Amino acid sequence: MCKIKNYSNEEPPWVDSLRVIQKIVIEDGVKKIYAYAFADCTRLEKLTIPVTVKTIGNFAFTASYCGDRLVNSGRNVFWSLNNGTLILKKNPAAKSDEDFSTGYETWEVVEKNIKSVKIERGIILGKRFYNWLERMNSDLPVAFL
Repeated sequence: MCKIKNYSNEEPPWVDSLRVIQKIVIEDGVKKIYAYAFADCTRLEKLTIPVTVKTIGNFAFTASYCGDRLVNSGRNVFWSLNNGTLILKKNPAAKSDEDFSTGYETWEVVEKNIKSVKIERGIILGKRFYNWLERMNSDLPVAFL
């Protein structure tokens, strides 16, 4: 299996370039991107993830911007992808339990890879989330953790 390894306990080899990387293209055939692989890419302008990627670890793109939007962050929410299931969880670093609303902009880059959605209880879903869900497919399975 082609994968980009787990960097949650160590820095990726491109750590010194994270704040200048402007383009990330994950090649077709890669199936897994582990946690923290591209965290803190603050100057990212283009991110391409092929449909072959079925799993993206927690915080793989946390605090990474693509244009003017965060890729893996939301209002106290973070996402991961596990075998095609988009998982929305409360960010453990959140300072408040209030307003866990989220829209789709943060995971838009992988929406073609999403086959179902699981949401941690307590996350308040915003109108944009429901609009995204309707646009994606009204039959997309949604469950709560």
